[in-house]
Amino acid sequence: MKKMYKTMIDRLESKRAELKKLQEQFSVMCHNDMQSQCFEQNAIHALIVMQRLKSEIEELEYWELLTRAQVKN
Repeated sequence: MKKMYKTMIDRLESKRAELKKLQEQFSVMCHNDMQSQCFEQNAIHALIVMQRLKSEIEELEYWELLTRAQVKN
């Protein structure tokens, strides 16, 4: 159970780092590509990817909380 918990924590940290990277890339894209023909399409796609990642993070946080309670007992 402890190994599964550690794996879950590692995955959660990885997802958070990935989200931060995507948010930084989105900020740069918004600044650099605002006048491009496909800016809106690229922005929508990037936002959808970030939304999915946030959902995955929320789910992992929920399972981490439940697993933490079991590991501590």
